[in-house]
Amino acid sequence: MSLGVPGRGPWHINDQKKWINRKFKEWTASYPDVQFVVIPGNHDFYPIAPGLDVLVTHSPPRIPGSDVDRSLQTDSEHFGSPELTETIIEKRPRFVFCGHIHTGQHGGVDFEGSRIYNVSRLDERYEISYEPTWVEV
Repeated sequence: MSLGVPGRGPWHINDQKKWINRKFKEWTASYPDVQFVVIPGNHDFYPIAPGLDVLVTHSPPRIPGSDVDRSLQTDSEHFGSPELTETIIEKRPRFVFCGHIHTGQHGGVDFEGSRIYNVSRLDERYEISYEPTWVEV
């Protein structure tokens, strides 16, 4: 089944919302015995459903006072998403797992009742530098 995700051109939040609420939900419903983990990418903006306990996202949120969204290896600026931070405040997941910023702060950060983990394993040279993150959920 083709999910019909546009490959080029502007991809707006309303387009994402329509796609998720129609085609994607229809596709997942066709597998009633399967549980899905959906991980948004760099340019996905439609927030995850209410009542979630675990949020897995590609990019990190912008958490004040933390370096989860800044490369410590290159002393970069902060790249975290303020919109994702707002979603965390609104949805209140127990855990948030992200990556994308390879050498950002690891080990977990408490924020607004959520525990944020940068779970990237590679450094900026794409060499394995971090152990897997184990969390009891």
